[in-house]
Amino acid sequence: MTRLWSTRFRWKARVRTWQLTEHERSVEADLAAKTALALERERRKGEVEETSWQMFLALAAKARETLAFPLETESVSEDGKTIIREPARWGFGDAVRMLQIGDSLARLSLGMPVNRSEITGRDGAPLTLSPHP
Repeated sequence: MTRLWSTRFRWKARVRTWQLTEHERSVEADLAAKTALALERERRKGEVEETSWQMFLALAAKARETLAFPLETESVSEDGKTIIREPARWGFGDAVRMLQIGDSLARLSLGMPVNRSEITGRDGAPLTLSPHP
């Protein structure tokens, strides 16, 4: 009797149609979730890139300010006879570190490589391709 009803009401075909519809809904939902996640990541990436760029601008400005100051300060003693020279609280290394960090932030914000690697042949010579006999 079940077989008769199954044939009469096309249960196998209806079940297959339902399964296909559910599979398509599942695929669409999965795609929508992945698309939403990708859009959120791109939005965050843009925020990080903008923050990195702003930090680069601030560090570059600070490095320029730092380089404008002398490495030592001079003052005259109270008696006016002695010149006192004191080292500044910064050195060129500080400015260089600021510029390096700023450069890295700028490159990251623009999608540029931060480090550069090269593959060379023996003693730094260019690579040459030769067929093996």
